[in-house]
Amino acid sequence: MKDLTLRVRKRTDGAVKAFLPYCAVRKSVNLAAGENTLFSKSTAAPGTALQFPEWQSDYQAVLRETDHKMLFQRIEVAQAAILGRRDSVMHDPNREAEYQEIQRALEKLTSLKRDVLKFPL
Repeated sequence: MKDLTLRVRKRTDGAVKAFLPYCAVRKSVNLAAGENTLFSKSTAAPGTALQFPEWQSDYQAVLRETDHKMLFQRIEVAQAAILGRRDSVMHDPNREAEYQEIQRALEKLTSLKRDVLKFPL
């Protein structure tokens, strides 16, 4: 059984942040979205190097967010970054892998909006 205890961490700037362990948050989002995983094979997990940093940092912020009020805002920011990048790579055959990752990320953001935030899509 996973430890789902809420943890509190004091940052160096004095701010206090409450969070669930990464595995618990990931699992709860996965179950709500009805998926096996929110990370595709080439999308880096939080804390690792990003393959496509132009948009993946905003996307990962969505995946780490536990506050439903902030989740909507993070999804909107990530979608804007992803859509802007998609327009840049759409017709470039050298960017096919990134384009596929963008499509997967957009599908996951849509499922989060629908399944977690209960948006009628």
